[in-house]
Amino acid sequence: YYSDSFLVRDSIKLLLSRISYQDNYYSLLDDACEVLENSGHFSEADIILSAKNDEYDAFLDYGDSTVIKNLADEITDGLYSDYDKAKAIEAYFVNNDFVYDPDFRKKKGDNAETFLISSQTGVCYEFATAMVLLSRASGIPARFAEGYNMSELGPDGKYLISSNDAHGFPELYIASIGWIS
Repeated sequence: YYSDSFLVRDSIKLLLSRISYQDNYYSLLDDACEVLENSGHFSEADIILSAKNDEYDAFLDYGDSTVIKNLADEITDGLYSDYDKAKAIEAYFVNNDFVYDPDFRKKKGDNAETFLISSQTGVCYEFATAMVLLSRASGIPARFAEGYNMSELGPDGKYLISSNDAHGFPELYIASIGWIS
């Protein structure tokens, strides 16, 4: 585990800007192919096809939305590292006056495109979903996660958790670091 503050160090940013997910992914895949092929269990073609279809593509699917793809390209234009792209996507919501409204109720037919292009208002679900889809469209593996914000301690030293603490958030895979929120 690395805290988010670890990633803002200049030396780490420089390192991340020089590493791509695809390079590490395929290097790891090549090593796995060699081990499995030498054991006589699988052919390299079977392994590569399976890995590409089942793992990599699953984290890069964004529903083939041209709206999301075009917006992701616009946000990340000129950026090369996954980390810089992720930070630009995150900043997009702040810089464009998106509103977090705890009383928000989605209308029938609303989706991530509606949130990104017109309403720009939502709760954690809308923000997390939009960031996951924009990240995937930018080539960054991403997933939607849910959990609880545990911040309030009771008198016995145990966390007090209620339904108000439930939260959805994006997790992105940054090469050489792993999954970060």
